[in-house]
Amino acid sequence: MTAATPRRDAHRTPAVSAAHQSDADRTVRITNIVPSTQALVELDVRVLICAHRIGGLLRVGVPLDAPRDRDGKKLEVPRERWTATRAFVVFNTIERAERAAAALDGLAHVGSILIARRQGGGTQSTAKAAEAATTTTATELQPHDFPELPIFRQQPSAETAEWPRRGPHPVFRLPAEDVLSTTPSDELSNAPTAAAQCRYCKAIGHVARSKGAICCPVLKDKVEREKAADAEARMAKVMHSKAAKALRKYEDEVSGWTQVGKLND
Repeated sequence: MTAATPRRDAHRTPAVSAAHQSDADRTVRITNIVPSTQALVELDVRVLICAHRIGGLLRVGVPLDAPRDRDGKKLEVPRERWTATRAFVVFNTIERAERAAAALDGLAHVGSILIARRQGGGTQSTAKAAEAATTTTATELQPHDFPELPIFRQQPSAETAEWPRRGPHPVFRLPAEDVLSTTPSDELSNAPTAAAQCRYCKAIGHVARSKGAICCPVLKDKVEREKAADAEARMAKVMHSKAAKALRKYEDEVSGWTQVGKLND
């Protein structure tokens, strides 16, 4: 008898467990997706699964939906214009399929509420579920799990115990009471203050300007003189203009000639 030859793809075939897992048990059906093309729906589903950090994705199937009217009758629409609203996602384990169904079911996405259901009727084995529950359940902590740590008290060194440190200049201590509380109010009111000095006339006792107002009398007189000179110049210019206009009018009446254009002064 000849020995059985091993299969060439034996290294690629995964080990099959006792409880056989069919493709239907590892498939999640996602519905109520916003109508779009097959490529966009598949890309959207893959992005959602990746965002929820669920691995083991084998393939994504996106069937097209034939357009129908309100009565359910099929419309005569070319197939290239059909859209898809469903997706079938196949995982490598039932556990990941259940996680994907729980994460995507009822999820608000792009203006719609997704509906995700796992196909098939297979479930995880009771032993595996019990093992997972045992590993995820937190163990009760006992008092001996927290040993009492020794109390460490740092002794102040000789350098930090003395404050302030001695330096090249003597350190004067402040009086026990506040100086302002022991000083009479008369002495505080008569205390010397720095006198203001004008930056324009250099006199002591006032400032040049304060909040836009002129406080210096010398500066105020100068500003008033400048305003009066400006007003006088404007008045003289107006009077000269009126006199020139009257003279031109008189010359026109005497000579009988009419001046056209502007007369250069």
